[in-house]
Amino acid sequence: MDLKAVIRVSAGFLVFFGMLVMIPAIYSLCTNDSTALSFLYIGGSTCVIGLLAFLLCRSEYEELNIRSGCAVVALSWIMACVIGALPYYLSGTLSSFVDAFFEATSGFTGTGSSVIRSVEHTDRAVLLWRSMTQWLGGMGIIVFFIAILPLLGVGGIHLFKAEAPGPQADKLTPRVQNVAKSLWGIYSGLTLVMIIALISAGLSPFDAVNHAFTTMATGGFSTHSNGIAFFNSPLVDCIFIVFMFLASVNFSLHYSLLTGNPRALLENSELKAYVLIILSCSLLITAGIYGRDYSSLLEAFRRALFEVVDTVSTTGYTHSHYLQWPVYTHVLLIMLMVMGGMSGSSAGGVKCIRFVAALKLVKLELTHVLHPTAFLTVKTDNRSLPEETLRGIWSLIFIYFINFSVATVILTYRGLDIVSASTAVFTALSGVGPAFGSLGPFSNFIALDDPSKLTLSACMLMGRLEFYSVLILFTPWYWQK
Repeated sequence: MDLKAVIRVSAGFLVFFGMLVMIPAIYSLCTNDSTALSFLYIGGSTCVIGLLAFLLCRSEYEELNIRSGCAVVALSWIMACVIGALPYYLSGTLSSFVDAFFEATSGFTGTGSSVIRSVEHTDRAVLLWRSMTQWLGGMGIIVFFIAILPLLGVGGIHLFKAEAPGPQADKLTPRVQNVAKSLWGIYSGLTLVMIIALISAGLSPFDAVNHAFTTMATGGFSTHSNGIAFFNSPLVDCIFIVFMFLASVNFSLHYSLLTGNPRALLENSELKAYVLIILSCSLLITAGIYGRDYSSLLEAFRRALFEVVDTVSTTGYTHSHYLQWPVYTHVLLIMLMVMGGMSGSSAGGVKCIRFVAALKLVKLELTHVLHPTAFLTVKTDNRSLPEETLRGIWSLIFIYFINFSVATVILTYRGLDIVSASTAVFTALSGVGPAFGSLGPFSNFIALDDPSKLTLSACMLMGRLEFYSVLILFTPWYWQK
């Protein structure tokens, strides 16, 4: 690993990140908010530290390899969460730095679990920063970094792979910087369209901007403690359903549609499976809550569809009190929480393509029981998946549940009941937000003790980076020359 190159790129990231902190500072100054000095101090200090480190390590730039790329990505995400926590702490929004770190980590990883007691009494500049953390983390702060800094050159491909491992989106354009720009262009364009749609539906510009940020990031932070339930509008619900779905769809499919290739959508097996799962679960939940919780079939379906898309996209907005729904609906929502959205999207979870491939592999193994000499392969979109891809899918699912087991043991040891603990870990690993039990949709994570919050923060980071980019740093062979 080239330590000098890692420090140089990480220092460049600090300068870039410090400039982002200045955005809520400017908003605070324009609105006479009391938090302007906190943001200016944090942004200025971050830029200065980053610039000094960059100058100290200035040398002829060498291309980053995958080993250095993993270090830069892990270090940059940790720095983002630590620095991102400072506005909450220095502004007095949160009195504990552990709480501030939890809130920042939840933001950048698009999880949406919160420890802020009253969102309505929080300074607007802090709320804007809170939504910005989700928007930046949704598509990936490293991808954004690659898109705007030509400094990385071809070495940026290793950062791109390290931040978003696993089944990759099809390459949109030949160069990694162009890929990053295309992704962020689509992401920003959809965000702008949603802002316009929400304002047209009656939301204030501030609410519209913040909710568009957190929807496209599939994050779930809101400017109201009651979340989307605050608006109590079927039209607003429908807008959120559409954009949560779009944010959880592979962004290469958006690109194909925009470039005049709609057939790519019709031929994509993951999209077909994803839509089928959403519709099936929505109908199953509607059957359970119609006549029991809602007298109108249309309202029951809208509530069910919102909750299904909200969960499977790992957005996690507060909308309906699903804890009062039949227990089987809880099981469905937990399964959707674990699966998550499509690969190449801003959604979290194990990803739909991995679930589809794993099910096909199970079918293949059952077939082998009857026909042991048959030569069979797992196919998606009429292409056989290579052995290493299947191995990677099963290993990630295994790592996911190992982390789930360890973290659940820690939370139950700290006194949390099994339902709250297990679903809190699921929601952290998949980046959803609300859980079940005492941590349901209208509850909050403030009551957890510091070890529990730090455990969940670690789960959020590992889940967002899909484990390998973080866990590889703790292996002895990573540090060997």
